[in-house]
Amino acid sequence: MQGPGSAGLWAETQNAIIYSLQTKPKMPKQIKKRTSPTKQAKLYAYPRLKISHHRHSWRLLPRAQTSYPMLTMILLLTGVFLGGMSYWASALNASSGKVISATIYGPPPTVAATIDNPSSGQHFAGKPVTISGSCPTTTYVIVQRNGLDSGSALCADNGTYSLQTDLFSGANNLVAKVFNNTNLPGPDSGAVKVYYDPPAATPSISTTSSSSDSSTGTVSPSQANDYIPLALSSDYRYSYQYVNEGSDYQFNLMGGKAPYDVLIDWGDKTNSQLKVAQPGLVTASHTYDRIGGFQGSFVITYAVTDSIGTKTILQSLALVSKLPAAATATPGGSAAGGGIKGLHISFGRAISTGNVSALLHYILPTYGVVVLMVASFWLGERRELGVVHHFRQLHAPKPAPRPKRRR
Repeated sequence: MQGPGSAGLWAETQNAIIYSLQTKPKMPKQIKKRTSPTKQAKLYAYPRLKISHHRHSWRLLPRAQTSYPMLTMILLLTGVFLGGMSYWASALNASSGKVISATIYGPPPTVAATIDNPSSGQHFAGKPVTISGSCPTTTYVIVQRNGLDSGSALCADNGTYSLQTDLFSGANNLVAKVFNNTNLPGPDSGAVKVYYDPPAATPSISTTSSSSDSSTGTVSPSQANDYIPLALSSDYRYSYQYVNEGSDYQFNLMGGKAPYDVLIDWGDKTNSQLKVAQPGLVTASHTYDRIGGFQGSFVITYAVTDSIGTKTILQSLALVSKLPAAATATPGGSAAGGGIKGLHISFGRAISTGNVSALLHYILPTYGVVVLMVASFWLGERRELGVVHHFRQLHAPKPAPRPKRRR
């Protein structure tokens, strides 16, 4: 090798190489007497280069002193190990920490929920309205209006529930359905019949206007036969999502006049706006960054406005918990008055790949640099050994000429 700006040092190195190649080591007299000329030639031939001390910096080191096969084997094994770690980390990241869950079903509720407010026969001039009542603990309640799921709420520890719901114009038959936390239904409540009497300026079917009025939400006579009241429903089922892992939420949009503006209040001080072209199943995704209130819940409110200004809402739930690091059990519903409860058992991953991935970001580039360094040293030694071979051929002692035979 040649140091930068060291022409004189390179000349000295060449002289040292020539001297070491041309000079035979001295043979002790005892070995000279006791060994044959053949063995002496093997032991004390022109020496190979063996410069290993640090004082020989910038001089050639013999290739035999660097075990490149061993270094290559170590690098290959290290590369296989790092490749396996990278594949393992990427596979776990791709799985997004999916959890294997099992459910042990408990008995369904035996006591029905009640609707205490509003009372049967009550009339309303505005909407939405608040529905509340009693329910067995460790259950949830879905309220139906005219057979359509119209909102869901958890039963609090004091055995009550409360939610908001929209109403159809005219009569609305309200029924509260109770479910345990493994989604097994209990008995229905008695029906409560209430009425919504819309004012003249609110969405209704008008027979005096010849065109649609989006500010008041009226419908012309030519549209009256085709108009279906705007409504939302959701097939809610008790299930958890995990913090910082997105989940899809769905609801059915029916009736009204397309297109629709959708505003979703996720209950965590954030909201989303959607534009929906046609009625049908609407899907929205959201990621919660923390656990909610009671049982980790957030109250979701879907608000929809159609093209003529008709509005409706739907209340639903999101249950959020931390990703379990080991097997955990969540109590399910039970029959009123005690009994065996249902369980949701979740098996989560115990190892986080975040630290492993961050570490690999530093290790993999370092490994690449080491491979390049070893390859460059190997190529450099091959070049310098070629120089040595060239000097050997130029400066090796010439054999003595054979004497001519006399005839």
